[in-house]
Amino acid sequence: MTQVNKVTLRFNFTNDIMDMITRFSKLHQFDDRNTYKEHWATWVETNKILLEAEVARLTAGGYEGDAKDKMYKAGRYYFRKKTNQGDAKANGDAKANGDAKANGDAKANGDAKAKAKKRTYITMDKHIIEEMDKHIIAGIRNQQVNCVKYTPAKGYEDFCKQFEHLLLGEQERLLNKDTVNEKFKKTYKNRYFNTHF
Repeated sequence: MTQVNKVTLRFNFTNDIMDMITRFSKLHQFDDRNTYKEHWATWVETNKILLEAEVARLTAGGYEGDAKDKMYKAGRYYFRKKTNQGDAKANGDAKANGDAKANGDAKANGDAKAKAKKRTYITMDKHIIEEMDKHIIAGIRNQQVNCVKYTPAKGYEDFCKQFEHLLLGEQERLLNKDTVNEKFKKTYKNRYFNTHF
């Protein structure tokens, strides 16, 4: 089996930087845009050394974008809206202990989960999955030989063109075209990441 070079498609911050950005964004969660930007500039200046080290780490790993802008957007649009895991754990503990006073929504959440309809799992034909795996491996090898960046999105698009006849047959078998197309895409990308890493 040939050696596969990993290409990073998603660049994540270190846990320390994520924690710092999360704390900042939660502290300024309800600030208007201009106030948030002012506080952000001060915060960046205060944590300059740590943030520059993170930018250097991302750049060394192959990140080509503006890392500080990535941090700003993560804080402004993602981390400030993200629920705190500690709160979620406390809510889960309250529900587990049956302590309605600790979390008034615990009972309501339990009822909602009981009423939630379990979705049916759509299985794909084994032959299609095997073809996906072969296509992914060929795409990765082609990337190494021709130095072409192979992404799951590009691979999926090519797979759909190349194996249209197989996919149409599977659509007929599974009936719902929208659900099936989403299933093809999700399966292909899952197979890509399972094969690639």
